[in-house]
Amino acid sequence: MQPSGPQADGSNHRGHARNRVLLGGLVVSRDGTQTWDCMITDVSENGAKIRLTKGQVIPEHHFLINLKEGVAYESTAEWIRLPLIGLSFSGDHRLEDLTDPKLLFVKRLWQERRRR
Repeated sequence: MQPSGPQADGSNHRGHARNRVLLGGLVVSRDGTQTWDCMITDVSENGAKIRLTKGQVIPEHHFLINLKEGVAYESTAEWIRLPLIGLSFSGDHRLEDLTDPKLLFVKRLWQERRRR
């Protein structure tokens, strides 16, 4: 994976500006068998930057759940500078309204974390 962000000439090829945030997140493997807690530190329409606990590694393709907003993003790790990871989004799902049986595990994980 190639690092992204400011280029040597000072330009930035990110399509949308990211907004600084500090939100609880959950990274979930595509099959739902593994989860990792994270902090979402920047977010835009097309991606986010997350912070993992030191030593954690996530799969390249996964879901990122924004616990506060109740949205699961289909995500890909675009760059890694542990403990930070830059993600791009290829889709999103409002978990409150989610009915796709193949993705209900993501909704259940969000509901469990919300109750804590």
